[in-house]
This record gives sequence, structure tokens and C-alpha cells, in this order.
Amino acid sequence: KDETQLHPKYLHLYLQQFKDSLLVPLMKGAANVSLPMNKLADIEIEVPSYERQIEIIVLEEEASELKNELEERLIEQEGDVLKLRQAILREAMQGKLVKQNPKDGSAHELLKKLKYEKEKIKNDKILSPIKNEEIPYYIPENWVWCKLGELFFIERGSSPRPKGDPRYFSKERTKYHWISISDMTAFAKDEKPLSDTFEFLTELGTEHSRYVTPKDIIMVVSGSAGRTSMLGIDGFIYDGLLAVKNIENDGMRKFIFYLFKV
Repeated sequence: KDETQLHPKYLHLYLQQFKDSLLVPLMKGAANVSLPMNKLADIEIEVPSYERQIEIIVLEEEASELKNELEERLIEQEGDVLKLRQAILREAMQGKLVKQNPKDGSAHELLKKLKYEKEKIKNDKILSPIKNEEIPYYIPENWVWCKLGELFFIERGSSPRPKGDPRYFSKERTKYHWISISDMTAFAKDEKPLSDTFEFLTELGTEHSRYVTPKDIIMVVSGSAGRTSMLGIDGFIYDGLLAVKNIENDGMRKFIFYLFKV
């Protein structure tokens, strides 16, 4: 009633600070919570001198500015850490941080083995050899350049049409996970394998999509192109995703995953 006695901003800060002890106990209702005005009028508050109120307001503003500054610095530092991590990962992937152990064997032998395993599954088109001018950087002597398609099958997803048709898309949770970009954001955080989905297919819907397993890596090829996830579940991918299929070795699967990230 008299702003020369009680500054509005001080009152706001006071009620905000002590809302859990002053306001919350007065609230009624479960779904539609309300605070009766007569109860609000009975609240007892501390009112220091007007000069002291101004001092508190100034302190809060300074603290708020400092908080914002610290948050900005933290964001910058997180960005620097991410860049450093990416740089270290890139150097490692290029063999610049690796002291090769002679007992590890040759990558040429590993390449032959992987090609043989792929050929046992089905015949695929022969890819052209890598030319010297196509090699972007040098790698350790017992490493070898190859094309991803020489080692693994790459398949694009498929989508049941029309989207949302109850014949293909279930309103209830089923065992047929329908994987989308939003799932890769929500359920594959901190580079962990994707663990769940928001949507699910019917059994009929699975006949119109592409099946993936935890042996595969999926990548976005439309929209947020390049985003990559490992899988912790079986599921089905739509035509905005592709899968690198049947990577049997866990170490190789993680290597390919991190290779895509750099």
C-alpha cells in the first residue's frame, strides 16, 4: 500500500525465497492447485528498513549478473572440452596417438577376414579400389585403408505408409520398437546405446520397415544428417535412417561409431 515502506521487488524476492515454507503449505487441491486470497493476506513477513531492502535488491542483482557470467563461462568451457575431446579422438582415429604393438597383427589380415565373413552372407557388388589421391592422411604401416562397404552391409530404412495407420503403428507398447531421430536424442545420451523408443509398430508394420539389432550402427541421412547411434535394443528404422549391419565384434562396432563422430 506504501512503496516507501515496502519495495515491490523486495517483497518478490522474499516470497520467492521462502515460498516453500510460506506459500506451499497454504495451497489446496491436487490436480488444480489454488492459493486462497484470504490465506495469502494472513502471511507474516519480515520488513527491514527501506534502505536495507534496497541493499538486498542490489545484492541480488549483482549475484544474478555473476551467476549469468559463470553460466556463460561454463558453457564456453564445456565447448572447449568437447573440441579438445574431438581433436584427441580424431588424432587417435588417424593413428597419431597409437604406439602399435607388434603382437596386434596386421590390419591386412583383419581386412581379409572381414571380407570373407561378409561374402559368406551374400554376394555384393565389387567396389573400386582406393586411389592414392583419395587418401586424406597417412596411417601407421600395419594399418590399411578400405571402404566401409567392403566390410559391412549398408542398408537404408523403410517406412510403413501412411504414417500413423493403425494397421502398422500401435497405440500401445509392443516388442517392435520404431526408431526415429527423436529417440536417438532422448534414449541414446552420453554416447550410450539407444535403449527405448517413443513409438511402436504392429507385427504387420514390421513387414514394411527395416530390422536392426545391437550388432548394427544407425545413422541419420536426412534432416540432422550424420547423427549416429549404437543400439541396445532390436528395432525397426524408417527411411530417414540407414544401418551399418552385422558388426559382430564389439570393439570394431565402437571404433566405427567413434569414427563417424569425428
